Formats: sequence, C-alpha cells, structure tokens
Amino acid sequence: MTERDTRAIARNVQTAVEAVSGVSAVFRAGSTARKVIESGMAQLGIRESDPTVVVRDGASGMRVDVAIGVQSSAGAAVVAHRAHGAVEAALARDGVTGADIRLTVVHIDDSVSAG
Repeated sequence: MTERDTRAIARNVQTAVEAVSGVSAVFRAGSTARKVIESGMAQLGIRESDPTVVVRDGASGMRVDVAIGVQSSAGAAVVAHRAHGAVEAALARDGVTGADIRLTVVHIDDSVSAG
C-alpha cells in the first residue's frame, strides 16, 4: 500500500469518527516528537499536513491510531465504543480488515454542545 493510500484511509477514518455522536474533536495521534516534526515539515512546505488519524501499513499488518475528545454528557466509554465501530466500518469500506485499532480518549469536554 502506498503512502497516498494510507493518507486517504486516514482521512476516511477521521471523517467517520468526527461524525460519531458524542465526539467533540479528533486530535493528532502519535508521539509528541512525531507531531512536532510533521508540523514543522508542513509549515515549511516540505510535506503537506497529515490527517490527525495515523495509519501505518507494515509487515505485521495495518495499525490505526485515533485520539478523540468526548462530550462528558455522552460518556467516554460509550463514545469510544461508537468511535471504534466507526473506525472499523470506515476501514471495511476501504477494503481493510484485521487492523490493529488504537483509540484513545485524550480529552473530556465539560461544555454543553450539540452532537
């Protein structure tokens, strides 16, 4: 799979997760060092900005990292479960099965908002 393919899959996953009721935001996934390096490269025009979802296709299979914020009124566990299902569905639409999905709730939003 090419880098272009994995970027398209990442964008599709991000769109699916953003549509999940109770998700307040999708944050950039990955290590702090990776985030800093990629942000700098994008700002310098060396590389276009990556989706916030990280998709890696390696010898051991595909890995998808997603970091979300949730609305406190929705319940983090419920929203995480819904978001995980949305990731699986988005991957299936792209013909991907058996991926290692790592979904992390990194923020719980106490503000009231529609969703």
